[in-house]
Amino acid sequence: EQECLDTRFISDMLKQYHETQSVVHVPTSEELFALHLPLTQDAIDYALGSMYDYRPPSHMRRRVVVMWCKVAKLDKLWTEVDYRIEPFARGSNVYNFRKYLKSKENIEMGKVDEPMHIYVDRAAKQIGVYNGRCRFSNLRDAGVPYVPVMMSRGDANWLNKMDVIVPIMTEEDMCDN
Repeated sequence: EQECLDTRFISDMLKQYHETQSVVHVPTSEELFALHLPLTQDAIDYALGSMYDYRPPSHMRRRVVVMWCKVAKLDKLWTEVDYRIEPFARGSNVYNFRKYLKSKENIEMGKVDEPMHIYVDRAAKQIGVYNGRCRFSNLRDAGVPYVPVMMSRGDANWLNKMDVIVPIMTEEDMCDN
């Protein structure tokens, strides 16, 4: 099963190369091995806590909030084709492969504090990402159901209406998942 997944991954990369005629990073065996290592629960818990405790710079505090969001619903709204990172289970994490791996390493080493920062395109009914694509994707791929996300207050209201924002969560709620 491992070989099948690696083969599909490399096949997707070669397909992208032929479609774009640009240089695509072909992963080393060490990178492929690291890609398949799961994040530890301790690392996930630490990253989620750090991201939730994040305080935006003072010039942004009145405009943005950090809210817990449902990963599956948020992911469905993330449809930017050029920058979207598909779930690894589908074998197509081609976009910025090294950055995705570095983000995974940073989560595991406890070097994550800033949550994904998004904006809402209400007309298109989708979200875009300013920062944190790889952090979010790694946590999504690890099966995390809720993540802290930074957004404008207006976007938080819209996402709340779309049932993406999680009502106030206690530590017990987070541990139940």
